[in-house]
Amino acid sequence: MHDLTPPSGFSYVRPVSINVHGQVLAYAHDPKGGDDAVVFDRKFFAYSSPIGSVTTTPGTGFYLLGLNAGGAILGVDVYGALSEPEPFESYVLTNNGGTTTPLQPNYGTYLDGSGINDSGTVAGIATTCASGNECPRGFIASGGKVKMLVVPGAQALSGGLINNHGNVAGAETDGEGHAHIWIYRNGAYELLLPGKSHLQASVGAFNDQGMLAALTDGPAANTIYATVWTHKGVAALGAWPTTDIMRIGGMNNQGTVVPNVTSATGTSAYIATCNGCD
Repeated sequence: MHDLTPPSGFSYVRPVSINVHGQVLAYAHDPKGGDDAVVFDRKFFAYSSPIGSVTTTPGTGFYLLGLNAGGAILGVDVYGALSEPEPFESYVLTNNGGTTTPLQPNYGTYLDGSGINDSGTVAGIATTCASGNECPRGFIASGGKVKMLVVPGAQALSGGLINNHGNVAGAETDGEGHAHIWIYRNGAYELLLPGKSHLQASVGAFNDQGMLAALTDGPAANTIYATVWTHKGVAALGAWPTTDIMRIGGMNNQGTVVPNVTSATGTSAYIATCNGCD
């Protein structure tokens, strides 16, 4: 595990995504206020977008969500930071000083994007469904068309991460409050974490090998477990007290994960290798 050292002038970084080239998209926190979007490569460089700095404060800026192999960055504009009339909208940015494209501004529902693949296809959660639709739903958006995903038994959904095969993964809570992980693959849904043993689950990353990195509750009270799910089973990354804030920024096809943890002593970012994932 290796530290991602903050650039000069920044107090810490929080990884969001890692692509197949090993580039890491992250927030870099400015102690004077606000966050900048940065990309870690063999050398550090700052990503300059038309909106300048980004922020993680709801109502004032732009959330970073994903970085694909072509350098396209997926984000969510919160309450009109890009001067759009909609209060909550997903956008795709190009990482070349470039364009800002609304995901689907006229669909009639707010599409909260969660992941982008190398073809530019975006998946996520429809946070407010159009008239006549049943919520909650996931979605896949490509070429101006949107496909809704209805996860069986779900009363609440999160995630909606997509890989380069067009498969989508996330977490759901059923009508009794039990948490499960779901995968949409080849037109069918698969539920992981069967039964009633979990009350918390979230998917932080989903790669082209079908591996997913997740956070769940577990046997020990007040503890969050970070795990990687593979065709071989489940591999543990670590466990943290629930008083800490644990996030999984991304995972590449070799099972390398970029988690970060915020505790009373500050925020730490890591690169973690999953043993037994290959």
